Amino acid sequence: MVLANTAESGEEVVADSHLLPAVAVGAKSGDAIRRYVESDANAEVALNFAGTALDVRPAPVVAAFSSRGPNRQVPQLLKPDVIGPGVNILAGWTGSLGPTGLIADARRSPFNILSGERTRCFLCTTVELTLLLTADKLGFTVRGHAQN
Repeated sequence: MVLANTAESGEEVVADSHLLPAVAVGAKSGDAIRRYVESDANAEVALNFAGTALDVRPAPVVAAFSSRGPNRQVPQLLKPDVIGPGVNILAGWTGSLGPTGLIADARRSPFNILSGERTRCFLCTTVELTLLLTADKLGFTVRGHAQN
């Protein structure tokens, strides 16, 4: 299965677990694959893992579905002041379910790639807590107003 981004999602790739062989590609690669498949009724594709890509630029990238702001429909909704990584996070996994989270998935692993609010939340909470605990030492109140 080939999962291709739309032009709006661009080149970012979100890792999802699947029960069958699958690959996620950006919009440009997706368009090229689509053109190839449409050009040949007997088109064949092989999925081969080429390894982990390092030093990919631009990096880091904010996911298309994140609060990047300002909002196109409502310009009064501005971007967030602090964002945290929440896409393709390597996380510990209980192993009570397979990587897809489906009961039918018999695979087990101590790790999984997760995305979404549940992965971002603890990272941002840690930063916020650190700021709150050190605010007075830095000369600011908890509300962020200068004391001096």
